[in-house]
Amino acid sequence: MSSTIVAPTLKNASQSRPVQAKSMPSSAPVPQPSDTTVLDIDSAPSFIATDSSLDEAPATHGWRGMLNRIGLHLTPGPGEVAERVDLAAVSRHWIGSRTIAVVNQKGGANKTPTVALLAAQFARHGGAGVLAWDNNEAMGSLGWRTDGAGHDSTALDLLHHADHFLTAEAKAAELAAFVHHQAYDAYDVLRSDESPSNTHEITGVEVDALHRVAEKYYRLVIMDSGNSTRGENWAHMIAHTDQIIIATTTESDKAQGGVNALKALHAGGPHARELARNAVVVISELMPSHSIKAQAITEEYAPFVREVAIVPFDPHLVQGRIHHRQLRPATRRAWLHAAALVSQGF
Repeated sequence: MSSTIVAPTLKNASQSRPVQAKSMPSSAPVPQPSDTTVLDIDSAPSFIATDSSLDEAPATHGWRGMLNRIGLHLTPGPGEVAERVDLAAVSRHWIGSRTIAVVNQKGGANKTPTVALLAAQFARHGGAGVLAWDNNEAMGSLGWRTDGAGHDSTALDLLHHADHFLTAEAKAAELAAFVHHQAYDAYDVLRSDESPSNTHEITGVEVDALHRVAEKYYRLVIMDSGNSTRGENWAHMIAHTDQIIIATTTESDKAQGGVNALKALHAGGPHARELARNAVVVISELMPSHSIKAQAITEEYAPFVREVAIVPFDPHLVQGRIHHRQLRPATRRAWLHAAALVSQGF
């Protein structure tokens, strides 16, 4: 009788083979029981680098910066550290919109260049959302000193559409039909009416309406002003203001015009008086030889305001369009410092 050999199935075959554990190398550590202690999560490490202080980054200016470009790692000098502090102040963003008013009771006191160059500093270093607004009661000159945007719209034109811009359907890009963007300096200009035949003067109610639009679409509004401190537009501008700038040159009558504006503020109620005490004075040297005059005016103003800044003479500011890039390096640095002093008041 012959026998039949039955091949084991795969399942039987696998069950029939003993499983052998792989031998561990003799050098491998012997596993130990894990520690079951749970640490406080607040003690967990951070893998994100913290921000270094302003003076830790390598120098980029002067001889220190030159040596760093060939491989050294020198820290910045005091001047560069001070500039970095000013840049940090000007570039920071605050919660909510802020309004600056630039004032002086005398014409020709450098109010308009002060508005334009402060706007340029805040926009170039802090980003967009900066409006320079010519709040002259009649015909101002901010539009003459800044670039146009291919249209002739003014504050009066925007007034006719103010209600629309306060609706949910309004779009920020639509404002381009009413403001004049400064391509190189990144801020917008709202011009005053420039028609010699127009007799309309901006009222307080109209300032309120325009300001509601401005603070909705811009983080910073810098308002130019006329010479009168008695008009409705002046009073309503001051009511919306967070920071006063007294602009003056080194001429004695312009410096006196600034003092008169401070006196008008002190007579204007608690809010206006506080603005006067917290004011920043910006003195623009009228001539290259006026540094001693500027220092004398500084000493006279200092006890009555928060800060005083001096801007050296620059031929680019005498007339024509105002462009930050055309200023001398010392002038740009002085305007940066002035803007930083302003920012400290917010």
